[in-house]
Amino acid sequence: MIQDIYLGAAPNDKTGTPARQAGQIINANFAYLDAKISNVNEIIAQTGHLKVGQDLTYYADWVWKINGAVYTNPVDVVTIIPFTSTGKERFDLFALNTSNTFLRIEGTETDPGIVDIPDLPIDMIQAGIVKVTDSSVGDPTSPIVGGDYVEKSEYSELFVPSTELGHITHYGFNSVASGIRWNGSETHIDGVSIYSDYKAYTGKIFTLKNFQTTEIIIKHLAVNPANNTQFWFPNEQDYVLKPGQIIEFSYSFRTLCFEFIGDATDLATKADLVSGKVPASQLPSYVDDILEGYLLSNVFYVESSHTTVIPAETGKIYIDITTGQKNKEYRYSGSTYIQITNGLIASTDDVPEGSNLYFTTARVLATLLTGISFATGGAIVSTDSVLVAFGKIQKQITDGFTTSNIRSLLGITTLSGSNTGDETTATLKTKFDVELAYALSDETSNLTVGNLISFRMPYAMTLSDVRISVNDAPTLSSLIVDVKEAGASIFSTLLSIDASELTSVTAATPAVVSDVNLADDALITVSTTQIGSGNTGKGLKIVFKGKKA
Repeated sequence: MIQDIYLGAAPNDKTGTPARQAGQIINANFAYLDAKISNVNEIIAQTGHLKVGQDLTYYADWVWKINGAVYTNPVDVVTIIPFTSTGKERFDLFALNTSNTFLRIEGTETDPGIVDIPDLPIDMIQAGIVKVTDSSVGDPTSPIVGGDYVEKSEYSELFVPSTELGHITHYGFNSVASGIRWNGSETHIDGVSIYSDYKAYTGKIFTLKNFQTTEIIIKHLAVNPANNTQFWFPNEQDYVLKPGQIIEFSYSFRTLCFEFIGDATDLATKADLVSGKVPASQLPSYVDDILEGYLLSNVFYVESSHTTVIPAETGKIYIDITTGQKNKEYRYSGSTYIQITNGLIASTDDVPEGSNLYFTTARVLATLLTGISFATGGAIVSTDSVLVAFGKIQKQITDGFTTSNIRSLLGITTLSGSNTGDETTATLKTKFDVELAYALSDETSNLTVGNLISFRMPYAMTLSDVRISVNDAPTLSSLIVDVKEAGASIFSTLLSIDASELTSVTAATPAVVSDVNLADDALITVSTTQIGSGNTGKGLKIVFKGKKA
């Protein structure tokens, strides 16, 4: 491979490659390049092929060279090429390899009009490309042999006279044509039929010239007979070729298409580019519709010294950049400059406050509630002022928090205790809902039949509901739980979770609590009397709901 000669960090710093060694590297590099040139991969001789239906035969005794070694196929190589799926196309690549034979590299099936040719593997030579459809196999393209070359013929074009009319599916091209010039009344063109002697190569320029007085539609990847070469546009849309317009394409041997390059119409009337920009002198007047300058005595100048006058035009905005003017804006009325803004407004500091004071947080917080009334309560509505809304809120608070309202809210109807507004603890505690919740197992272990937990009641309680739940449902049969107070069940119908359910709330047969009064310090025992016969159930919990007694 190519070797580098190190030049050193600086001249004469004696860190570079020594001169003798550098000469040896140069000689080695030349030898490497000479070997590459001498051992170029090429077809030395070819004996042709025969295609019948789906069978493609490459005859024996082709000769080729890869990396300096010569190879040949001693016998005919016959390949059966399969059709594509319905409505699809494919391009197969045939390559000569180092195993003295031909290799078919199958392409990707695509919709018609899309060209996708497989990449040529390393150390192989392209022998031909075959277009395949769902009902046909095309002839392979011709290989380039040994010293043959492709003539770069770009000096002629096909002239289409005024007698040609309408929609043309394709034009036929011989070896030297490199473009089409229309002077008739064409409306559409689909593609180009390339004859066998056409000198095509990757990068060949192909030109379309419209010398008609009407437009021509150039079709993008039109679906045409197999021998047509298509036009390809990057936006995948048909191209409208205007009268007098010239466009160019580049031939691609990979896609077998003429790929669009761009518009080649005479550029003499086009704007110049200076450092990537169009000069102001070549721009229309309306482009510079906002102009900056220095205003003095109804005249704008380019410089602060008021030397070069800026022409006055209607429909433009002029900004005065004179120091202290804060970029005030003007328009020209035809006779004078009329100010339209006070210039740059960076904050409210640039606008006088006047009698209408600006909103600030400090001012709002310091505002007095002068005139507020607490006479009317009720709902606050969107049309209320802040004072009215505050008055309604205070009225509702004052009216709502009375002793009688609080007792009514708590459901207290009988007073007790030493003071009129008091209520004993024994009475109040019965007014609030309480709950006791216990985990009866861990979250992952299977449940078993038997006692799960025992505890003593922390206070007397009147039950309103008892429920259980799991995180893994029992299957095939229900999970049944019993609760006993001092050894006696509190249920007449036991608590259960149906198969495939997670809670007793959905049980087909709800539990019935026969003993709703649990005594303080009573021994409570919870046990399973039945578990799921498939999945037993996991993560069992129980909740007691009620009020303190």
